[in-house]
Amino acid sequence: MDEKIKLIITISVICLLLLIFFIIIIKIITAAKDNRMYKNITNLLNDIAKKLKLDLEFENEKIKEENAKKEEPKKKKKGKVPTLFDELDINIDLEVEEEVKKLPDNVFSVERISKKNNASELYDFKMILPNKILFIKIIPNFSNAEICMNNAVKWQIRKSFNDNSNHFIDVDEFVRFDPQKEIDYIKTSKVAIIYPNANTILRYVNECEMKFVTPKNNLNGLFVMTYNDLLENYKNIKCEGKKI
Repeated sequence: MDEKIKLIITISVICLLLLIFFIIIIKIITAAKDNRMYKNITNLLNDIAKKLKLDLEFENEKIKEENAKKEEPKKKKKGKVPTLFDELDINIDLEVEEEVKKLPDNVFSVERISKKNNASELYDFKMILPNKILFIKIIPNFSNAEICMNNAVKWQIRKSFNDNSNHFIDVDEFVRFDPQKEIDYIKTSKVAIIYPNANTILRYVNECEMKFVTPKNNLNGLFVMTYNDLLENYKNIKCEGKKI
């Protein structure tokens, strides 16, 4: 009887050690995936910031050349909704060089929000542009499943339309977050990035109607797009709020 008990104890210990080993392996793999995800996104956001800076410098040079040929400075078109690409809220009509020199040092920069910071529950990155700030939240979707927005704050990851797994995404705080209450003098937008991709992104319009969500859709100041779509569509992200 003692031998059987010893055998059972030995097997139990081995099983427990194997379980701990597999849990550690899974955590290591998950951490590696997360690190690669944040590294890729950080690099992409920095590339976009550089592109926006080059776009602005090119536009400034272009306007300077046009102004040099005219007696009056070129006036901006009114009624046009500003985007990250075509207007960076800098007075490029008057004293272009002086205005550019006044930009803060942290303009065209990307900040990773620390996990120790309470703000990490709201967003993961902050992109600082001239008089604009983008608050960015990353939503891992390594299975490339479908993202379905059942309502504004209840998003579901599902493999198919009939998937009843009830795997929901925690976006409640991010969706409800209103950056204008904290930064009421800067234009802001929120961007949810699905990483690396999604089969489709859908949202319910009513109980029996759904629509596809595209990077151009402005959902009350929130833009939703995949990591793969971000580079081609960042120019469509519009910013709300007041200009300095």
